Amino acid sequence: MKTLLYKKLYFWLLAGGLLLAALGTWIWWASPRMAPGESFANQTIAGSRPVRASSAGAEIDFADITPVESSMDGEAPQAELPVSFFDFGRIRSTDVVQHPFLVVNHGEAPLLIQRVYTTCGCTVADLSSVEIPPGQASLITITFDAGFHDVAGTTVRRGLIMETNDPLAPTLEIWVQAAVTNG
Repeated sequence: MKTLLYKKLYFWLLAGGLLLAALGTWIWWASPRMAPGESFANQTIAGSRPVRASSAGAEIDFADITPVESSMDGEAPQAELPVSFFDFGRIRSTDVVQHPFLVVNHGEAPLLIQRVYTTCGCTVADLSSVEIPPGQASLITITFDAGFHDVAGTTVRRGLIMETNDPLAPTLEIWVQAAVTNG
């Protein structure tokens, strides 16, 4: 009798452990993945001029900002994209997925994103600010809608193009990719 009780207990413990392992695997698989090196914890995120960009572009008004000209003493913006590509992996043709990116200003003058647009209507990007003070960053969330048009059975790559006032990086590009399956 005791042996039967231990066998049942062992069975239920094993079944519970397998269920927890399966649940953990599913949560990991379904969650968005951060690219190597991505960490927003130690970065101050600018938020003074949020913008949503699409393939039609975005309305950006800098009428109240005095442009800062680059000078010989190094007072210029310096843009950096720590990560400029993300692969969503396999997604369904009805999925809407998103991933965060950063554009960081390491320069001595404000970085201005003067023009921003995506390469397709199925992709939009939300920028926390198009004016990035020195030492700060703009958080960019790119959203890809696989159901926007019929791309099932293909691997698609979509981009975000930003034109800046950085003399050394006048154009920045971020790309995302997904293998879109049926269903």
